[in-house]
Amino acid sequence: MAYKYLGKSYIRPDAINKVTGKAVFLDDIRLPGMLHAAILRPKYAHARVLSIDTSEAEQCPGVVKVVTGKGCTYRYGDNIRDLVPMAIEKVRYIGEPVAAVIADTPRHAYAALDKIKVEYDPLPVYIDARQAMSEDAVLIHEELGEYWHLPTLNPKPGTNIANVYHLKKGRGEEGFEEADVIIEGEFNYPLGSCAALEPHGSIVWFKEDRTIEIWSSSICPFIIRDDIAHSYGVPVSDVRVHIPDIGGCFGYKSDITVEQTVAWIASFVPGRPVKWVASRKEDITSTLLAHGIRTVMKIGAKRDGKLVALKTTVYHSGGAYSDTAVNVTIAATHNSTGPYEFEHCDLTGYTVYTNTPPVGAYRGYGHPESQFATERMMDLLARKLNMDPFELRRKNYLREGSINSLGERMWKSNGDIEKCADRVQEVLFSQPKKKEDDQFYYGRGFAAVMKSPKGAPFSTKGCYMKMNIDGSVSVNMGGAEVGQGLRTVVRQIAAEALKIPPEKVRCYNEIDTQFSPYEWQTIGSMFTMQGGRAIVRAAEKLIQGLKKTA
Repeated sequence: MAYKYLGKSYIRPDAINKVTGKAVFLDDIRLPGMLHAAILRPKYAHARVLSIDTSEAEQCPGVVKVVTGKGCTYRYGDNIRDLVPMAIEKVRYIGEPVAAVIADTPRHAYAALDKIKVEYDPLPVYIDARQAMSEDAVLIHEELGEYWHLPTLNPKPGTNIANVYHLKKGRGEEGFEEADVIIEGEFNYPLGSCAALEPHGSIVWFKEDRTIEIWSSSICPFIIRDDIAHSYGVPVSDVRVHIPDIGGCFGYKSDITVEQTVAWIASFVPGRPVKWVASRKEDITSTLLAHGIRTVMKIGAKRDGKLVALKTTVYHSGGAYSDTAVNVTIAATHNSTGPYEFEHCDLTGYTVYTNTPPVGAYRGYGHPESQFATERMMDLLARKLNMDPFELRRKNYLREGSINSLGERMWKSNGDIEKCADRVQEVLFSQPKKKEDDQFYYGRGFAAVMKSPKGAPFSTKGCYMKMNIDGSVSVNMGGAEVGQGLRTVVRQIAAEALKIPPEKVRCYNEIDTQFSPYEWQTIGSMFTMQGGRAIVRAAEKLIQGLKKTA
C-alpha cells in the first residue's frame, strides 16, 4: 500500500518550542502561593528510626512545615502494597524519605534539612538477592505476610522473598535425560539507572474544595490519578493530573514513583501547591533503578544442535519495595528461553527485597537481563558442538507453529527472526573483520532477543478527534512524548487516515486527565500500533459523521 504522508520527513510539532527554549517542563511551572519541599534521606541503607527531632528545623527562616511519616496509615502499590510515601519507624534504602521541609523557597527548605536530628539503629545491609535470601538474613519487611497482593503472586512471609514465579513446560528438568550435551553458566547483570536528562519531579496541590491537582514528569497520569484517589479516599474524578513536556524517560517514569511522597508532604499544607524536583543524586538513589538480575542457566541439546531442555533460575535484586520488581522478574523468567524453542523448561524467578532503591521499568523490562545469559550460552554451546553460531540459532528459532515457554503457539505476525538474522549476517559478517591496530581492538557479535508480555495490563489507547470549521483537525490523546517523536506519528497517521495535509492537523502538547482520553501508560513501544489504530478508528467515525450530515 502506498502512503502519501507516512514514511516522509516532517518538522516535529514540538520542535520549535524545544529548540527556542519555550517548551514547558515541570520545573518551569510557577503557581500562585507555591511552596517548595526538600527531603531528608537517611545515613544508613537499613536501620530502625528511633527518634526524629524537627524542632530546630521548624524555627528556620521561611519554613512553613516539617513533615515525617508519623501518622501515615496507608500503603500503596498495584501488584503488592508494600510501599509507603515516607519512612515509618524503619528505613530500607539509602534514598528513602525520612522527613521533609516545606518552605517558601528551595534554598530555605534545603537549609533547614540540616537541622533535623534523627537517631538510627543500623541493621545489616543486603545489596544482592542471594545475600538477602540467606537463612540468617534480617527481614527487610517483617510485615510481608500482611500486605495485600495480587492473587497470582506468591510472596514468602518470614523471608526476604517478595515473590516466587515458577513455570514448567513439558517434562521440566527431567527433559535433560534426552540431551546429549549439557552446559551450565551463571551471569550477573548489574543495577543501573535510566538517568534521563530531566530528573523526576512533581507538584501537588490539595485544594480547599477537597480536590487534588497534580503536575508530574511522568508517563502514567491515569495511574497516578487512580492511586492518589485511592490513598486519600476521594473520587477519581476529584484528582486531576497534568503532564507537561518530559525531558526523557527510558522506563523509570512509568508507574507511580515520587508522586505519593510529594502528595503526602503537600497534604500537610492544604490550599498551597508544593513543588519538589530531584537533584541528579536523588534521581539515581531515590526514585527507581534498572534491574539487577543474576541468571543461573543450564541448557541441554542434541549433538546436531537441536535444543532439548532449559533450566533457569533468576535472582532479582528487586530493591526495598517490590511493586514493580515482581513483574520484571516474571518477564525475565519466562522469556529466558530467548527466541528459541525448548521442548522442556523449568524456569524459576525470585523477586528479592534488597537494601537498594526500588526497581522500576527500564528498556526491555527484564528481557535483556536474562537473555544476555541465553545468548552467551548459545555461543558457548556452539563452541562445544563445533557448530556455526548462526546455524545453531537458525535451527532453534521460534517460528510460525512453534510453542514458547508459556505454551503459546507462535504466529507469523509475531515476527520473522530468521529473516532478520540472515540480513544481519549478510551485512555484518560477509566481510573479514577489521584487523586490530595501535588504537583499537575490533570485534563483532550477534544476539537475538524476544519480548512477550509480563502480565495482563489494561493496555488501551484512546483518541479524541475534532474537525474545526475550516477543515483543520485537532487531535487529543493520552500518549506521553518523551523524545520518541510520538506527536509526529499522531500527525502523520491522522493526516493519512483523513486524507488531509499534516499541516492541517494540530496535535496536543499536554496531557490532562480532565480532558485527555484514557491511556494506561506510554510504554513497551506500543503507541504507534495501538495509538495509531485508535487514530484510524476515530478518523473513520469522523468521516462517517461528515457523510451522514453532508
